[in-house]
Amino acid sequence: VLNNVAYEPSRENLLGAVGIANMMTRPGDTAAAVGDGDLAVVSTSFLVRLMDGASHTAISEYLAMTETSITTQCEFRIENVIGIGIDLNATATVVALDENEGRELLVFDCDIYHGTMRVAHGMVQREIVEKMRYSAKVAALSVMAQDVGSDSE
Repeated sequence: VLNNVAYEPSRENLLGAVGIANMMTRPGDTAAAVGDGDLAVVSTSFLVRLMDGASHTAISEYLAMTETSITTQCEFRIENVIGIGIDLNATATVVALDENEGRELLVFDCDIYHGTMRVAHGMVQREIVEKMRYSAKVAALSVMAQDVGSDSE
């Protein structure tokens, strides 16, 4: 046991980091409401948001003030359907860190539960990016897209 030693979050400590996200399902979170189905069951996009929230939370203390992370891949399987007014709890655990060609990619093992019932299980991959550089890239792409749109009018 180390006494009087401050914990310093670092990339070396990332593996095993866990994040959580909780949400209660609302009428606007259903497949019928968002248009990815016609039933009053939780939308697939809602489940993705919940896993994204948990994965973002897992690593937020490990990032510099100038960094953030973006989702680059997501795969999951829905095991149980959920209706309106249900509390859902998501966990995301960092299971891999891949530093390749100047990119830092993190892989998360994710679960969503209602009580003890697993609703979904999957994987989220996030890339650590510089906030300013990424924001500038998004802005430039938006300007280019607007220019292309105005050329076709």
